Amino acid sequence: MSFRNATLASLLAATVLGCGVPVAQPAGPGQSPLRTLDAGEFVITTMEPPGSATPPGCPAALISGTLTDDRATGLGIQMSDGTSSGVIWPFGWIGRHGPPSQLVDPSGAVRARVGNGIRLGGGFIGAGHTWLACGGIDQG
Repeated sequence: MSFRNATLASLLAATVLGCGVPVAQPAGPGQSPLRTLDAGEFVITTMEPPGSATPPGCPAALISGTLTDDRATGLGIQMSDGTSSGVIWPFGWIGRHGPPSQLVDPSGAVRARVGNGIRLGGGFIGAGHTWLACGGIDQG
């Protein structure tokens, strides 16, 4: 992770933590909080593992858009009006380099690829308009 990306991730974490949402921080370059990443995988911002902090409440909203690369969180969402938002993904999810980049769940299943339509349950948190994906995650 470059210095710029590490700084952006730290700022995002500080913003989100200030809102009471626990965010998992990578142990180091190429590592996720869950395991060491394989070649071609990359860290995305996720919530803390269950039981490690007070779980946040999950907002009951739904957002639809296109999965996109995001400098602050690894993978984000672009809405139909062209605006983009970083996403805090559920614990254990990772990114995989493509082309295009992929969103991978803890079982190893590819759930979406950059450019795919995606629907995320959850809600916006913090002043930075980051989406907390804590509900359903579906292609669409």
